[in-house]
Amino acid sequence: MLTIYLIVLAAFAFIALTLAIRPCGVRLGLVDMPNARKQHKGEVPLIGGPILCLMVVLIIWFLSPSFTWGYVLASLALVGLGIADDFNDLPANLKLFIQAAIVSAFLYSSDGVITDIGIAKLEDPNLLAFGFTVFCVMVAINAFNFIDGIDGLAASASLMALVHLIIADTLFGIGLSPAGKQMLIAVFSCIFAFMIFNMGLIKGGKIFLGDSGSTFLGFSLSLIVIHLTQNSAYFAAHFGNDIQSTLPAPMALWVLAMPFIDFLTVSLRRIMSGHSPMRADRKHLHHILSGKRAGLSKRNTLVCLVAVMLLSFWLGTFLTLQLGNLVSIVGFFVFVPTVYFGLPALVRQWQGK
Repeated sequence: MLTIYLIVLAAFAFIALTLAIRPCGVRLGLVDMPNARKQHKGEVPLIGGPILCLMVVLIIWFLSPSFTWGYVLASLALVGLGIADDFNDLPANLKLFIQAAIVSAFLYSSDGVITDIGIAKLEDPNLLAFGFTVFCVMVAINAFNFIDGIDGLAASASLMALVHLIIADTLFGIGLSPAGKQMLIAVFSCIFAFMIFNMGLIKGGKIFLGDSGSTFLGFSLSLIVIHLTQNSAYFAAHFGNDIQSTLPAPMALWVLAMPFIDFLTVSLRRIMSGHSPMRADRKHLHHILSGKRAGLSKRNTLVCLVAVMLLSFWLGTFLTLQLGNLVSIVGFFVFVPTVYFGLPALVRQWQGK
């Protein structure tokens, strides 16, 4: 019953906050304007990130067995950076530098680094392990920023990741504490409430995540995955220290497959073209599917990519459980170009183009 109450309370609290804060976002000018790359209609407030951050902090404060300020301060700093970027586009290099500084400071204070990569162990404490962890969190942060290009996609990737982590708790015998499961479910409820606004289901109430929201989601989900694959002492304080078995490290790739697919393929294509991987364009997978090249509507594009998220988790689970970590990792890096190049071709064929 507590879980049901949490779901309802978290969703209604998010809705109430959004209705109260949305006019303030408009008055402050924290809005997204249509342009050559952004084809929405009218000014849309970029308040999803700050509200999600506030709600998640309240959830952790209420449910966590041991509330600490490290995650809260890092999240607020990243959300603040995102808001600054939403107000006035910051240079990509400056933004990456500040993100790296915030993530490094948090990981140094929390001592939660990646030491198990599935096919090898990194020594701890070790500069390589620390640097690799910072790199992984940075990739997750910017991968969620990359896919936040059509309504509901970044939120759907987050929702699917949370659902799959809860399922993985049973499949892999992780043994999350009740408080840990309740936190994941309550955060799921908040993101779902955000989607109600983001998809325009409430007339005149549309909002976007903004750079602050996609950054926050990437940061938070990467930390959850790190905890479940590494069982770090810092996050055990939040999710319970009764973990019976860690999630195999390769499953981190499959749980967050959609953001990683887009980030890896788009970054590689930009680098091979002689451009910065952070250079904005309309050649992300969701743009290809919803553009003239494949011709899907944005809603059908979202459905298609959610189906890819489902497939990726269950394919990754099969490869990891049945064939082992090495095959799972190799399989993922075969899956990435297969989806990026094969999915649009499949859609075009289906539509007779």
